[in-house]
Amino acid sequence: MCIRDRYMGEKVLEITKGEGVNLILDCVGPANFQINSDMIAVDGKWILYGLLGGAKVQEINMANFIPKRINLIATNLKSRSTEFKTKLINNFCKDVLPSLANGTFKTPIDKSYEVDWVNIQQLRDAHEYMEANINSCLLYTSDAADDLLCVDLGGRR
Repeated sequence: MCIRDRYMGEKVLEITKGEGVNLILDCVGPANFQINSDMIAVDGKWILYGLLGGAKVQEINMANFIPKRINLIATNLKSRSTEFKTKLINNFCKDVLPSLANGTFKTPIDKSYEVDWVNIQQLRDAHEYMEANINSCLLYTSDAADDLLCVDLGGRR
């Protein structure tokens, strides 16, 4: 789910009948701190892997953390070994890509571009679209063989 507005936490709670979500993958960080803490379920896991929304939270309300037993896990790949990253990619290809390919796992796609390697204007257009920060969820580009080239899960911030 992509966070688009300040009422997203309320919308998620409405959709989940007050339960919230079990997992949050957060590449934005501080800008979504309160929304995330509102919409996470009891014993939910919050994986923080980026700080696109800055490094500091202006006001921290930790009131949800103890009663919800929120597990906030911060991680990154930059400091990981090449061996770890290789294993991670191989596991993703083995465990996740088949579900994407056969339609079992679906993700909203905001826009897609087919890349023509003779004229790479489509790739430039995709990059400009992403840089403008107007994509709402997933943006991907592929070559004619339909191989995934790049993915942006950020969306509007």
